[in-house]
Amino acid sequence: MDGFVVHEVAADVAVRVVRQMPDLPRALDQEVERLWQAACERAATDGAGRLFNGRVFSVDRFAADLITGHLTEFRRIVAQMESRHCSRSSACGRSRYVEYCVARTAWW
Repeated sequence: MDGFVVHEVAADVAVRVVRQMPDLPRALDQEVERLWQAACERAATDGAGRLFNGRVFSVDRFAADLITGHLTEFRRIVAQMESRHCSRSSACGRSRYVEYCVARTAWW
């Protein structure tokens, strides 16, 4: 994983990036950007500073010994939370500035 910091989770757990970040249809990408900009503005207004759109690991599947997923843009995760589409298979919550959702499968 050139360019990334790799941390050991546990000796008996493997974490693997198994696919590329999926492309979004143009209309969905525009909605992601709109939601991202709104979250950035809210964070700045609330005094939290600036949000950074880096790559984050998104879990697609997990088991006791293997977690698989893909790298995605942070703005996509933020947009997913902003859109309030967390399902029953997700653990949703709200920190002071950004909502989060850990899903069994990635929505985007």
